[in-house]
Amino acid sequence: MYGGASAKAANCLPTSGDWYLTQDVTLTETHEVNGATLNLCLGGKSVNRKGGGAVFRVKNGGMLNLTDCNDPCGSITHVDPFISAGVFVGNGGTGTSQFNLYNGKITGNSNPSGNGGGVCVFSDGQFNMYGGSITNNKAGNGGGVVLIGTTLIPLLSGLFG
Repeated sequence: MYGGASAKAANCLPTSGDWYLTQDVTLTETHEVNGATLNLCLGGKSVNRKGGGAVFRVKNGGMLNLTDCNDPCGSITHVDPFISAGVFVGNGGTGTSQFNLYNGKITGNSNPSGNGGGVCVFSDGQFNMYGGSITNNKAGNGGGVVLIGTTLIPLLSGLFG
């Protein structure tokens, strides 16, 4: 699944380190980046969430750096019509949690009665967008990105739609 690792699985991800996907991954639970740093290159593959709950949650001062050097880019999405965001940033633990999007797509997530279809940033979270796209997400508040208790997103490049 990810380069440099001996484990090959299509239903889990590492919690820290530098990784490159070599196949699509389908998660049945929210993947937590908890107090660690995960650098993930999608490699043209997708991280799919089956069932309710966010695809990723970054908390306790953790950091998720997401990129993709392939064309077409891989994505973070839900494969079933269940409810939740692509990425939750913060709202748990200590320290400022951070999500940096360099490339890749956050698409097809739905949180119709909640906050943030694509990315939901809480007061103890920070989201920086250097590239990539956040499109075709739905939510009661903030289909693409919602800020809860925070007011700034450094948007240096990328596409919202």
